[in-house]
Amino acid sequence: MKLIHKKKECYDFVKQYHYTKMVGAGSKYCFGLFQNDILIGVGLWRQPNGRLTYKLFEEFRLEDNSSILDLTRLCLIDDTLKNTESFFLSKMIKWIKNNDKDIHFLITYADYNQGHSGIIYRASNWIVFGTGGDNRKVYDINEDGKLSLTSSRWLKDKKNKTITLKIKKKFRFVYPLKIKRNKYLKIIGDKIDTWKSLHSKLKKEYDNENIFSLKEGEKYLCRFCNKIYLEEDLEECEFCNHIGCNECIGFDGDNNYLCDKCL
Repeated sequence: MKLIHKKKECYDFVKQYHYTKMVGAGSKYCFGLFQNDILIGVGLWRQPNGRLTYKLFEEFRLEDNSSILDLTRLCLIDDTLKNTESFFLSKMIKWIKNNDKDIHFLITYADYNQGHSGIIYRASNWIVFGTGGDNRKVYDINEDGKLSLTSSRWLKDKKNKTITLKIKKKFRFVYPLKIKRNKYLKIIGDKIDTWKSLHSKLKKEYDNENIFSLKEGEKYLCRFCNKIYLEEDLEECEFCNHIGCNECIGFDGDNNYLCDKCL
């Protein structure tokens, strides 16, 4: 593991291997994990984007976000050994602790929309720290109806159609650097039980959620019925070549796959 000064190398890796394909705001530290001089993992850290994040640490009287680092991307190639993520995390944490004395707390988020509940962080001694992120997201709709995540901040400049869907909130975790874990837990008191209960409650709620937008998989907006469907239900009309859901495209009497308009 080493600190990478040419950040573009890390950013290109994230765009290739991370599920979001996005880097986010500028990173303070970019770390790379190498195997035989080949980059196999990247970790990006920055000061929190939310300007009032420091208020989450009211017991410690922080004045701003300057003493907090947010792990915004942890990305490795698929073919890595067991516990590689934990190893990479521990190396990055040790480097930050030894080289940036101004940092008191590390935070990160597990995106349950991608099936991530934070197992890797729990195994690496991170502490549950409530939830964060939006509960709704704006998606671009391309000409085939495929939905892709965008940012509501740029809606004024959008030429494509957009749609807003309900999503799952992210699970937040914290790692204290200046005090030991047990002392931190003693200071925050009953909050830890509240946060643990919240994580368990949301996980159960999300796992049993019937709202379609929370289901896993690529999503499309059907041009025929204007409903959202999963990629597994995608069909293509053999006559007009438009794609849509399997409720609007199906076999006719001659075993041709046609949409309702071409029947």
